[in-house]
Amino acid sequence: MPKPFKLLTLMGCLGLTAIGGVLPVVGWIFFVLALHVLVSEFETGRDWVKGARRRWPLLSRWIAQARHHPWAPPHLHRFDDLTNPVK
Repeated sequence: MPKPFKLLTLMGCLGLTAIGGVLPVVGWIFFVLALHVLVSEFETGRDWVKGARRRWPLLSRWIAQARHHPWAPPHLHRFDDLTNPVK
């Protein structure tokens, strides 16, 4: 997939996150999708999320706990591996 299309996908997910603020569950789904696109496709995105996880240990613990949840999507393992500040 070309980078401009990936960037457009990221912006679309973030836009839907803002719209999804009316329905919190829908908003969080699009927010997680946007973070996944950002981290998996852009090196800068990995650095941003790693920095956030360093600054806010609660976020890091939440992601690590969510990874082991029985309903967690498979890509959450990769997301955690790519953004874990300890690794």
